[in-house]
Amino acid sequence: MNPEQETMQETPVDAARDWVIQLASGDVGEADMQAFKAWLAETPEHQAAFEQERQFWQQMESLRGAADAMARREFVPSRGYGRKTWRTALVGGLAAACLMLGVFFGEDVRISMLSDYSTVQGEQRTVALPDGSTVYLNTDTAIAVTYGDDERRVELLRGEALFQVASNPDRPFRVIAEGGMTEAVGTAFVIREDPADTVVTVTEGVVEVRSPLGAAGSEASVRAKRGQQTRYRTGAAPGKPVSVDVAAATLWRDGVIRMDDLPLDEAIAELDRYRPGRILLLGNAPYRAVGGAFDISDIDGAVAGLAATHDLTVTHISPFLVILR
Repeated sequence: MNPEQETMQETPVDAARDWVIQLASGDVGEADMQAFKAWLAETPEHQAAFEQERQFWQQMESLRGAADAMARREFVPSRGYGRKTWRTALVGGLAAACLMLGVFFGEDVRISMLSDYSTVQGEQRTVALPDGSTVYLNTDTAIAVTYGDDERRVELLRGEALFQVASNPDRPFRVIAEGGMTEAVGTAFVIREDPADTVVTVTEGVVEVRSPLGAAGSEASVRAKRGQQTRYRTGAAPGKPVSVDVAAATLWRDGVIRMDDLPLDEAIAELDRYRPGRILLLGNAPYRAVGGAFDISDIDGAVAGLAATHDLTVTHISPFLVILR
């Protein structure tokens, strides 16, 4: 019996949780997979609920061993034991383990608790701040906003955002990201957190970038003007500003991803930012570099195009897992 058939009273979240558990167990036949795909395609609410539950269980990955042990020790299903009861027992076991291990304070959960505005993968959002400034949030981005009498402070918790700042010399506008601070009075700039470093691109006016946060001395700060970009790593001073193409750096606001001679694995990783789930590139062949513009609203089409030009095969394992090989 699949999760959809168990009861007509199940909410989308209940059904999504059942599907995540069943898919993760590996006990899925062809009929089950067809039923899952049909349920997922029924409504956007089902898709959103499944993605939410998938992400939650992914966050609990480190508890898998503890949960399995707990389930084996404390719960032995008898014949006819219902799926919902099994799910409740497993969820209860994980919750207890989470409380014991403090996993609820992991990075994803911390960001969820702290953020005032956020987007999921593939979503973009415009936020009007209380002082008249505007923030454009790119995919998978979260910010926390704290305004006081002496400053306007925003923390970029994750992702990429374009800030258009309303001028107010008496209350400087500061963005905190990865242990560094970018300050502006009346200007516009983009900040993006990459795995390796934080990138600040100035689209209007002048900004001061300081890292580490609170450090003194000229070596710890730089000034960048329109058309310039600087980078810094956590705990290290920002690099010397370099000239960049501002239009290319903000094309994502127009729904376009621009790539210039990017290694294929990095190109796939960039597309992956805009699609729920994962896109995996298998193998380490010397692939050609990627260049061009891609439509954010058609990531699957972009993946198919890259695969075709690199003699790769695309396999959709599920709506949330795509493999290139």
